[in-house]
Amino acid sequence: FTPGTTALTLYTLLKCDVPLKDPSVQAGFDWLLKEPLPNHTYTVSLEAMACGEAIELLQPAFKAEKNKAAKLEIATAIERQAKRLRECAAWLVEAQTRSNRGGYESGDWGYQKPANRDMDNSNTQFALLGMRASQNAGVPVPDVAWAKSLNHWHADQVKDGGWPYRRTPDDPNQGGSRSMSAAGMYCTLVAKATLRRKPPETLLGDEPIK
Repeated sequence: FTPGTTALTLYTLLKCDVPLKDPSVQAGFDWLLKEPLPNHTYTVSLEAMACGEAIELLQPAFKAEKNKAAKLEIATAIERQAKRLRECAAWLVEAQTRSNRGGYESGDWGYQKPANRDMDNSNTQFALLGMRASQNAGVPVPDVAWAKSLNHWHADQVKDGGWPYRRTPDDPNQGGSRSMSAAGMYCTLVAKATLRRKPPETLLGDEPIK
């Protein structure tokens, strides 16, 4: 999935303070934004993260710019990224599953849309990272998507306190993995923070939202 590799590379370069005007970054986005959005959760999530980061970097320059022509140029650049980001956010919301978990609705993600019984917490983590990038860059994600995700992470936590790659309902002694447990804790805090409009560090001890 070349678009996913390109999006991950662009996101990494921007996070490492390589400027948006760098020829490699410009060429990467020129290629990526011409490609159709693939039916692949990891790739869509990574594209959301790359475009969201680009928008967050452009927004301060837009606010500070006084020259009308230069301001219009920055606005055009923001809209170019926002167009793809809106597509990504819509795809992620539509790709989320719906299931009844003990009387309330939860939702996770598989590799594609619609999910083909291949849902797992790795895809679900990346989808949430993509939604978070969209939200941070000014493309809102419906609260119901966050609530379903939060309910999923609460329901998928196993007896030892961790999270597995995929929950096995008929295994009461299933244990969690380190990587998925880190993902579970992060995603739980981010979903709660988004729903309650608070920073994640302020949510210690809060009850689950159902």
